[in-house]
Amino acid sequence: ASATTFPPNFTATAVALDNTGNGSTIVYNGGVAQTVQALSNGTGVRNYSHLELVQPGGGSVTKTFNGASLIRGNLTIGANNVMDVSGSNYAPTVTGNWTDNGSFTCQNGTLTFNGTTQTINSGGNSETFYDVTLNNTTTTISSGNVTVSNTLTFTAGKVVLGTNNLII
Repeated sequence: ASATTFPPNFTATAVALDNTGNGSTIVYNGGVAQTVQALSNGTGVRNYSHLELVQPGGGSVTKTFNGASLIRGNLTIGANNVMDVSGSNYAPTVTGNWTDNGSFTCQNGTLTFNGTTQTINSGGNSETFYDVTLNNTTTTISSGNVTVSNTLTFTAGKVVLGTNNLII
């Protein structure tokens, strides 16, 4: 798999990527606020294979979604990054693992975990989601507590907590 790094003011109208979950990793690597582009696969669905939000220097930067996105692999929020679904609540659907070493601004969006076996790793910190839909075989909360502040929907699957808590 390869990685693509976008410059801070990148905009996309049509980008063709391997978005099967086994392919490209898109890295937003800017020391300034960035917009996480709603990539189109030609059918109107915005797809990433893997998505990483990286901050190369000190200080905190916000990466804001500008459309609903399907991440067919892993989503990684790096240290010093704030991932924001925007006031329009463009929360992603993730079919891989969720790793948050920064912070997540959930607004009022629905985050959907729609894979097979998935892990939520919040770097030992607590993670807060507004609405969550679990539609997989197993979700493991591996590091830190997870709070769902509004609605938790189980379509399929189970949650493995270990020593962590799921707070609803």
